[in-house]
Formats: sequence, C-alpha cells, structure tokens
Amino acid sequence: MVLKGLPPVRRWQSRVGRKPFPRRAQLRALLARQAYGIRSFAALALRLSQDLSLKYECGFDMGRPAPSSDVLEDFAQLLGAHTSTLDAAHAQVVRRLAERLPDLGQDTSLDSTHVPILAPSGKAAPVEPAKNEPSASTPPTPTVATEPAAAAPAGGEAKTLRPRKSRKPITQAKPDKPALQADWGVKTYESSKEKKIRLANGITLDGIELTKIEMQLHGGKMHAIIDNRHRIPLKIKVTPQSQGDCPMIVPMYRELVATHRWMDIHSAMVDKAGDSEEVHRVLVNELGITPFIPLREIPNRQAPANPGHEFAKTVYDRDRDTHLIDPRTGRYEECERWGYDETRQALKYRCPCQRMRKEGRVGPHELCPFLGAQCGGSRGEAPYSFWVPLKNNWRYYCPVPRESKRWQERYKERTTIERLYSLIKCPLELGEKRLRSLTTAAAEAYLAGLLLCVRAEVDI
Repeated sequence: MVLKGLPPVRRWQSRVGRKPFPRRAQLRALLARQAYGIRSFAALALRLSQDLSLKYECGFDMGRPAPSSDVLEDFAQLLGAHTSTLDAAHAQVVRRLAERLPDLGQDTSLDSTHVPILAPSGKAAPVEPAKNEPSASTPPTPTVATEPAAAAPAGGEAKTLRPRKSRKPITQAKPDKPALQADWGVKTYESSKEKKIRLANGITLDGIELTKIEMQLHGGKMHAIIDNRHRIPLKIKVTPQSQGDCPMIVPMYRELVATHRWMDIHSAMVDKAGDSEEVHRVLVNELGITPFIPLREIPNRQAPANPGHEFAKTVYDRDRDTHLIDPRTGRYEECERWGYDETRQALKYRCPCQRMRKEGRVGPHELCPFLGAQCGGSRGEAPYSFWVPLKNNWRYYCPVPRESKRWQERYKERTTIERLYSLIKCPLELGEKRLRSLTTAAAEAYLAGLLLCVRAEVDI
C-alpha cells in the first residue's frame, strides 16, 4: 500500500544509466534498519554489503552490489515527501489491531518531541531580514542571458535556428504538501526547581526568583497520539520546529476520530502546553473526550499587590461560581464536588457546611453560615446543591476534578508516551544530529510507528 502512492519508477533502458533498485527491497531495508537499530544509512549500506542473508531477505539482486547510502537516503526522502501514503498504511494497521483489541484508543496521550536536524548556517539562528531587504538565505534570481541573433551570411537571408529535440521528461506525482523544511524554534523554561504561581518581576509567593532561559533549536517536531494501555501509536505528525504544540491538538484528534469512527476515545492526557479554552471546549463538547490537562501557572492580573492575599492564589475561579463567602471570617470556602452529568455537561456542587461540621468549624446545632435555614444541612438533610455548566469556564471546570486523587492517577499515564519516544529515538539516534533533512526524519518517524504496530500485532 505504501508503494502504490509513490510516483512511478523511471523507465530503464539497457546501456543507458544505472538500473534502479526495486522499491520494495529498499522499503524492507529501511524497516530492517528500524528493527535492528542501525544508526545511519552508511551503516545500513555496509550491513547489506556484508550480510548476504539480510540482503536476500530484503529482496535485492544477489548478483548486483548493495545500494549505497545515498540511494537509501534518497528513497527515505521520497517517502517523507508523500506522508499521506504512510499515514494511510498506518491507519490500516491500526484498524487490523482493533479487531483483536476492542479497547484500543480508550485512554490516549499526546505529546511532541524535538527531532534535531543539521543546521546549515552554524550554531546561531539566522536573523530575520527586513521586509524590503532580500533574505540572505534566499539565492538571487538568476538572469537568463539572451544569445545574440545569428548574423546573416553575405548575400543571403538569415537562417532560423531550430531548438534541438529533447527527451520528454518523466511526469512524477507531486507530493501532497510542500516539502517539510527544518527551521528554528525557541523553547522557554524557568530555571527554578519549585515552580509556583508567578506574580510579577519573576518573584513567586515564597519569594523564589525565577529566571527565564531560552534555547534555540533547529529541526522539527514529532507529534504523536498513543494508546496508554497497549503503547501503540495511533496518529503521527512531523512538523517544523517553529510549530507550537497547542495548535496541533485539535486537528490531530479530529483526524483520528474521522479516520477511526469505530474508536471510542474516553480520555486525552496532554501536558500544560495544551491548556487552552478552545482545546477543552472542542474535546468535551464536540468530540466527547475527557481532557486531562493541568492548568498553566498564569498569575491573576486582578489580584491585589499583596502576594499573600487569597485572591492572588485563586487565579482561575475568578467568578467565584463554586465558592461561598463565610460571613464570620470573610473568607471564601470551596463547595464540594458531587458528580458530573454528561447530558447536561455540568458539574454538581454542594454547600460546604456539612464538611465543616465534620471538621468542627460549625457546631452540630448551628445553622448553615452561608445560607442559613435555606440549606437542608441545618435540618439534617442533604445540603443545598446547584449545577455549574462547563461552558462557564472550559479550562477550570472539567468532568474529573483536578484536585481529586483519580485525576492525579490518570494523569500519570501520560509518561507512557515518553517511554515510547525513547524506543523510537534512542535506537536510531533521532535525538542526535545525524539527519540532513526533515523529510527523512518524517519517513523515519512513520516507519517506526508502523514497526511498533506490526510488533504489537505479532505479540497478540
């Protein structure tokens, strides 16, 4: 199926050029590189020339020499330029796995990893030129020199020169998208070990100073959605390094749902890069997926200047929909979560008076300090309850409370994708600067995902 989506092979005539190697054999050689953990194309070419059994299993002609590293790398670039064929083959293998694994795709995780590419200009990132100035990396437009007309011979008319007949070029199928180009990206992180709510000037609530550090990275990014239980990649995308993580979440999950309509996705574990109101809204309201995304450490711009003030700590529940003020102390108390209604897409909360009675902050015969006699907890009945729709704040309100133990245990499953990336990058050293183009890295990433799916199918 992979080979059908590639452009046709050029016609070969005897004694004209070199006979091309069969593409099926080259594809098997690239998969053998993935299986045996061969680090480079040069090592793969050397292995094929020395190991005759591997050369025979791949399907090369035993009477001809093995292909060189340039031939194998050119074929990998051809695969990377036609990612739709690799994506379709990967979806077909996942569909076959679902016949044996009915629970495939229920708990998923999404993350990205850096794929370094050899930087052409050295260590530092190139400076963006002005709009009116031409780019330094863009070559100047070549000027076509026009040949002067042939002089007319003496005593006769000028002869018109006819162009020579050239061979008709071989028409090749265009790639689905423009070729992937590695570029520069910036990664910002904080040097402090204890990351807490940052108010202003890089000072936290505890007075710890945070310094921002920026790293310039050249290459691309590999985005993947995997199944946490079976450790199988379900969707793979390779983008330039400048592509952010958050804009890739919604398109990838939409494509996954559209491709595999039979898949019942229950949850999606994403790191803080996916903390966006649009991501939460689409996952819950449109796709019916429960997101497990931690909230980013965004300071409350409406908080007082005093870092110890309570409003400074509450940076997300600004409307106070789930808090009630205690008139005795003037402080806000958080209401108890009491369930989630999927039909209403709303959370149920109860008055915190019953919890405060157990803690001893409210007397056994004392009225509810928040609602008085209107609350049923004063009469020994169920306390006052109300519903809060998720649409009030898609980021803050989620079906599973973030403060609960269940949310923490489920979010720990996201580390599965980190271990899967180590299986893909370490044997082939995709984390090292060994590749020269992003299209080659895309082919390596898709082939690694195909190999993991085939291994899982064999192990079942």
